[in-house]
Amino acid sequence: MAENTDDGRTVTLVACAATKLDRAAPARDLYRSDLFAKSSAYAQRLGEWYILSAAHGLVHPDTVLEPYDITLNDMTRDERMTWSCKVARQLRQRNIQADRCVVLAGRSYRDLIMGALRLRFAEVEIPLQGLGIGHQKQRLAQLAQEAA
Repeated sequence: MAENTDDGRTVTLVACAATKLDRAAPARDLYRSDLFAKSSAYAQRLGEWYILSAAHGLVHPDTVLEPYDITLNDMTRDERMTWSCKVARQLRQRNIQADRCVVLAGRSYRDLIMGALRLRFAEVEIPLQGLGIGHQKQRLAQLAQEAA
């Protein structure tokens, strides 16, 4: 099933969270952290968004997932490279296109896929880069107000 975003639109990628429900749920509801909640709320204001999952790669928020206990930090270098190739492939397969991609993910997720993102999107923004968790949450609240 191909998904398409009209030119001029924004696609937002949100990192998953370590804390999850103990049962299967749509991805938007599975991850249980304040940072994920704020990131996904902002992403929804921007339009189309996806979750970067260590276990599944690129996930649509409505996709039902079982809880899992995998992080990129626990993966070997080769496993992380395989993950980044999977995400790039999923972007192509879903025909996700937009002028701008906003990435709300830490370095361990973001750095692996930046090359693929820069090839696919004219503009790649990382609004939380260099901020600690507390400042990320503050910045997300600020961005959400601006987007309202």
